[in-house]
Amino acid sequence: MWMGSRQFNALEIPPPPYISEAERITWHLDGPAGLNRRFRKDIFADLPNRFAIPIAKHYVGLYGTSEQTANLYLLDIKERISPYSIQLASSDSDLVELAKRLAKTCSRLLTYTSALQVTLAAMVEVCDRYGVEPPRGCRNAPDTDRVAARGIIARLTDDQWWRRALRKVHGRTVETEAIRLGLVHNRAGKYVSDETLKQYSEQRRRNQNTLKGMMVVNELGDEFNLEEIVEKSLSNPKNRRSELMVRIAGFDAIAQACGDVGEFYTVTCPSRMHPRQFISGDSNPKFDNQTFAREAQAYLRKVWSRIRAKLQREGIKIYGFRVAEPHHDATPHWHLLLFVAPEQRDRLREIISHYALQDTPNEEGASEYRFKYESIDPSKGSAVRYIAKYISKNIDGHGMQDEDRTDPKQNSMRVNAWASTWGIRQFQQIGGPPVGIWRELRRVPHAGNMGGILGELAQAADEGDWERFVTLMGGPKCTRADYPIELDKKEITTLGRYGEPLGKRVVGVKSGNVHLLTRVHEWTIKYSRDDKNRTPRKTEPIGGVPNRHPHNGMVPIDPPQTNRQTEKTEGFPDHPPNNHPSNGQLFNDALPNAPLPPLEFCQ
Repeated sequence: MWMGSRQFNALEIPPPPYISEAERITWHLDGPAGLNRRFRKDIFADLPNRFAIPIAKHYVGLYGTSEQTANLYLLDIKERISPYSIQLASSDSDLVELAKRLAKTCSRLLTYTSALQVTLAAMVEVCDRYGVEPPRGCRNAPDTDRVAARGIIARLTDDQWWRRALRKVHGRTVETEAIRLGLVHNRAGKYVSDETLKQYSEQRRRNQNTLKGMMVVNELGDEFNLEEIVEKSLSNPKNRRSELMVRIAGFDAIAQACGDVGEFYTVTCPSRMHPRQFISGDSNPKFDNQTFAREAQAYLRKVWSRIRAKLQREGIKIYGFRVAEPHHDATPHWHLLLFVAPEQRDRLREIISHYALQDTPNEEGASEYRFKYESIDPSKGSAVRYIAKYISKNIDGHGMQDEDRTDPKQNSMRVNAWASTWGIRQFQQIGGPPVGIWRELRRVPHAGNMGGILGELAQAADEGDWERFVTLMGGPKCTRADYPIELDKKEITTLGRYGEPLGKRVVGVKSGNVHLLTRVHEWTIKYSRDDKNRTPRKTEPIGGVPNRHPHNGMVPIDPPQTNRQTEKTEGFPDHPPNNHPSNGQLFNDALPNAPLPPLEFCQ
């Protein structure tokens, strides 16, 4: 590394064509010996191209002031990324190959000793080296029974389990460093870095291409193309947005009938959790450099748990929705649309404000930005108007105007990439009956003809009438114990992919002794005959049907006598989609707005 006085080489060699763009940008900055070039080359090689180029440009700016400052800047980046066992520049194919190697490594560990504790401890070390969270129960090996150990070992010797884990770790590591390097903010990559957006888009394309070549088939031989099924499910942004809007409108209608008032709140994280300033995009001097999107979301969840506990102690019942979305620098904030009795509105504001400002309440701008509230005025429009923008922005950008001269659909894509990378739940219903019952009832055609409370609820769900559905379930403030129906679950003792009992699975709904089955078929996934480029492999069941694992779910704890055969799985999805047809019925394209009948209660 050239750290001496700045020197110029008059007979500078032109950059060769095979070097990276970052090296080309900085090629002219060096002394006669070319030490700086060699130093920079090793660092740029460990970075994604979308990271290396802006770093190189910043390096050029620093070099104009001081060669030493510029090299120390790169040295700091090198020291920060060196501990990572997975290179930031790794492609998805690199991760797939690494997953296979790690699965084989764990398989070999089984041959070294028959001691369960020693084997699990060695596998934990492999996980820790790559920053992967080991399966539950792996760290407390002395307390792990043999059935649980089979599941742990089956996961750690499965390349697909490693593939999912490595993708998660790599994606979050890349974003963490992108934020630290200043590549995620209003004037760079909004919400997520361009590198993460590229990886997210490529993953979606791979999944989409895979779905085209897959079929779902039941025991009767009925076949459906999986891509078409997904399009008719809640995986389709249009259907997901429609359902959310129907449920919000239903809550609003209930509130008006009961005389409840609507409130719109925004809760934001403290300044120390924001890496960048909004207008300039400059580094925030108060940022603690350790709280990123996932940690900030955990903070907001903790705040909400305290609010919820306080409301319960004071007997304040609320219902509505919560939306989590990112600031420009990827720090999450929450929007809450809540309905409450008018006499409890002021106290609700006080409680939320108290806990939202409990952390560093005296910092500059805390009272102005950390908690905002707005009363919903029915004369200006329904509650849907207040939250529709955030619903659309976080799903597909439908109906939104251009924001900051950016395409709304592109903004939504970046928001979805942000939520996927950090594992953040964007939407959550607060209060009211669980939507799972609603969705199960919508699976069965003509269930409304069966009569009784079950038939009435099925008819309300089939007509997309959330208001009537909530009314029949006892109202938005009814406790779970008082619901007239509940999900019907069946204990499945068959061993699954990792040698563990599948446990309880939803098979329908029930009211007392009356059971309505909504999942009567056993569905499996197979590749279509037209998809000749796929490597044949065993069919993968969905909907609670036992999986046919190469070991039939039984992975030995003792050293195996033969090596496990590794299947070729490039390009396949990590797991089959959860949405599939039931009883031969496809999901509705959209949710109709049925007439809203008058309510018979006001709790």
